[in-house]
Amino acid sequence: MKKLVLFFLITFLLFSCSKFEKTKFEQPSLKESDKTHVLLNEYPISLNHRIKDDNFLKTYFPEGYYYKESVDFWAEGKNMRIVKIISKKKINLVGYLIKDLNKNLNLYFVGFNRSNNMLDLKDFTTPLNNKKLKWEKDESFNPIQWAKNLQNTAFRIKPKFWGLSCSDNIIQYPDGYCEAWCCYYVLYVKIGCGYSPVDCP
Repeated sequence: MKKLVLFFLITFLLFSCSKFEKTKFEQPSLKESDKTHVLLNEYPISLNHRIKDDNFLKTYFPEGYYYKESVDFWAEGKNMRIVKIISKKKINLVGYLIKDLNKNLNLYFVGFNRSNNMLDLKDFTTPLNNKKLKWEKDESFNPIQWAKNLQNTAFRIKPKFWGLSCSDNIIQYPDGYCEAWCCYYVLYVKIGCGYSPVDCP
C-alpha cells in the first residue's frame, strides 16, 4: 500500500514540474493592436523616438503602419536616420521619416502615394516648406537609396538638402505679390520645380 501511494505521489510531482516548466518559458502571442509598432529588420531606435513618431504617424497612417527599413547617414552637419514606413492596409501608401539622431527630433517627412505618384512633403523645422507635388520622373522614387548615395560626396554639391531653393529673379506684381522660380529638393534630389510665392525685396 505504501509503495502504491509513493508511486502516485512521484507521478503527480513529475507531471506538475513538467507543466510548470512549459508554462514558464511560453512566449505570449502579440495582440493585433500591439503588432502595429513591431519593429521589422534592423531599426535600433529608443522608445522615446517611437513616442515622438506616434503623434504624427498615427494621423498620417490611421489604419496602422510598420517600419520597413532604415539607413543612417551624415548630412548638413548632423547624424541622421531615414526610416521607411509602410501602411498596413493601403498598399500604395509609403512614408519616409528623417530624424536628427543627436537631438532626438523629427526633421522631415515625405509621403508617397504610388497609385497617383503624389508626394506629401513636410518640413518639421519650418511649416512654410510643406508642399504637395507630383513625381513625374522616369526613375523610381527611392529616398532610402538616395541616403545611401550620400556616402559619395558628389551628391552633396546640390543647392539644397531639403526644401525650396528659389531663383534670385523675383517677379513683383502691382498688388505687392511676389513669386520666383523654385525647385523642391529631398536629400539633394530635385523633386519638382515651379513658380512659388516668396518675400518681396
